[in-house]
Formats: sequence, C-alpha cells, structure tokens
Amino acid sequence: WMFLLPSCILWCIAWTYYQLKYYFVESPKRRPPTVHRGQDLQPTGLWCCCAIYQRKRISPNLLAFLTCMRDAGFNVVPVHNGPLEDSLIKQLLTVCHSVLVRTPGGRDFGSFKYGTAYLNSLADPNLKQVVYCNDSIFIRPSVLRKLLDRLKDMPDDFIGTTESFEVHYHIQSWFFAVSGKMFNSEIFQNFFNQYRPVSYRRHVIHGGEIGLTRKLVRSQIYPNIMFPADAVFQKLFAADEKEVISQLALLSNLSTYDMIAELLSTGSKARSPLNWSALPAGRLPDYQLLSMLRRRLGDESELQNGMNLMNLLLLTSTDFPFLKKDLVYRGGYYCIQIERATEPWTGEDAAHLTEIRGFFRSREALRWQNVVHRVLAGAGVI
Repeated sequence: WMFLLPSCILWCIAWTYYQLKYYFVESPKRRPPTVHRGQDLQPTGLWCCCAIYQRKRISPNLLAFLTCMRDAGFNVVPVHNGPLEDSLIKQLLTVCHSVLVRTPGGRDFGSFKYGTAYLNSLADPNLKQVVYCNDSIFIRPSVLRKLLDRLKDMPDDFIGTTESFEVHYHIQSWFFAVSGKMFNSEIFQNFFNQYRPVSYRRHVIHGGEIGLTRKLVRSQIYPNIMFPADAVFQKLFAADEKEVISQLALLSNLSTYDMIAELLSTGSKARSPLNWSALPAGRLPDYQLLSMLRRRLGDESELQNGMNLMNLLLLTSTDFPFLKKDLVYRGGYYCIQIERATEPWTGEDAAHLTEIRGFFRSREALRWQNVVHRVLAGAGVI
C-alpha cells in the first residue's frame, strides 16, 4: 500500500482535472467538427479514419502513409485534434476524401468517435472495411502496400496488427480494422456513441483500447491478429543459433536484453550488445538453451506491450511496415538500435530515414526527463 498510495493520489488528481477539462472545454457538444471535402469518393467500400495532430507542417512520412492508403483504394478521412492552418488542410486534401478539424482533446479515441459519426452520416451502401489508425507511427511505404493488399482480402470482423497483454488484453489502437458489418452493428456504434473522449491517458487506454476489445470479445467477436508474437519468434528462431542471439541482442529493449544476458549466464547486465565470443567456455547455446530462450520471450510477450517488446524484430524479420514513435521515449530502446533496424531500407523507404532518425534523436527518452515528468508518465497520467 505504501507504494500504491502515491500513484492512487496522482490518478485521483489527474482524473478530476481531466474530467473538469472535458466538461468545460473539450466536450463534443460544444462545437461540431469542421468538414473539408477533398478527393472524389472511391467506390471500393474501403475507408480509413486516421487520428492526427500536426503543428506547423505535415510530416512527409504521414503524407506517404495517407497516400498509400488512398492508392490501395481506401477513402481517407484524417481527424485533426485541434486547429489546423488552411495551407496544411489543402495539403492533406490532395490525398484525402475529407479532413475533419475538431476541438482539441480526447486523443486518438476522441478522433475515432468524431470519425465514426462522420462515416455514419455518409451512409456508404457498399461499406466493406474501416481502418482506424493514428500518427503515432512511422511507416515503410513499400512494405505497407503489401500489408494493405493482404488486409483488404481479410473477411474478419475485427482485425488487429499486434496485441498487448499489458494491464489487460487489448488490440492496440494505432492500426486496426473492422468489417462493414461490424462497423454498422449496434455493438460497435453503441460503444462510440457512449464513449466520452476525455484526454486522460489512462482513460483512453482503459476506456478506449481495452474497453472496445473487451466489449467485442464478450460478444464473441474475437480479433484476428496479423502479427502474433509466436509467429514472429517461430520465424526468428528458425535461423542459425548465433544469428538468433545476435538479432535479439541488437534489437531487444532493455528489460529483454537483461533477461537474455542472465539466461546466457554472462554475469553481465551491461547496456552494450552481447558478444558471442565473450560467453564462458563450454557455455555456447545449444538446442535446449534456445528452447528456453524462446519460452522466456513467449512469457515476456504476455506481460508487455507487444510493440515495445517486438517492434524492431518485426521490422527486420517480417513484412512489418510500422515503427512506433515512442520506442526510445517510452519503450526502453536506443537511437542506434533504430538506425541499425532501418539500415537496409532503400529507394522510397530510404527517403524517409532523415525524418525518422532525426525524430528519434531529438526526442529524449523518458529516463532523462525531470522527476515530475517521469512520475506522471510512470503513473500513466501522460
């Protein structure tokens, strides 16, 4: 209780603050979103609702993301959290069906609420699939196109890219999809009608991501995961023993790296890549050791955020096009790991490396933030 009490006090203060902010400033009833129409409707029945927040310029990688969605046949509707300059709206309209500019607050699930209501108002009779995503990720364009071709042919009512077991099981909100049947269902519509877009981060996770997954699962609508952890580990561990250890050492986060070092009995928890030749004599990994390592990683995947654990492994081992922006800030990685994972990119993918690497270099990790910031982030307030 002595450890939980400070967090509980912070949660109560934050909950009160954000509730008051919602009712007096952010409530959707105060002002409806402004709709800007752009590209002609594509009669594919495919739609994309993308929650975004851009400041003085549109991210080139985000524009490439939206362009890939449009080229794949999706009618793209970005929902911007707060005011947006006219010049930036015009830039978005070159690739988007519509742009919604709404009152600030509510984070991505707040934007999803607005976007869902807007798509309902359009009443597309051919609605086949709706993708929900946000701008908390960078994309690799050439690989994203392959994923979208695969996604369009999936008949499932609920599709997740990755899953998280952290806190409670849920599908992560940065990229998931529902069928047209599911979108029009009473279950799905009631969820967003009743959802209050409060800006409190814990509310978005528990009421949004976890809430939606739980509501659908309890109605026996189970998600189809495109990149489950076991499939990633199966592909990774099919390689040579030394290659497996090398990949894990270079591309794992801090907590997983320590686990690998402990399992290999190196006696070191240094924050540098594991050196195969430095392992004690007669202690080279064998089949049993790799089996234990795979089991430990599988166990870890059911305790952590799926993306924080596997993002770089997914990026290098599979056809995975997404790179989470908070890997260094919140996930326990270093910038050099991002650079190594993106080093093989060529052509149009390589054109985005300056922006991607510059972003990670300029955004400090949470461990370097001031004490107040670290405490609030650790408690899930921000």
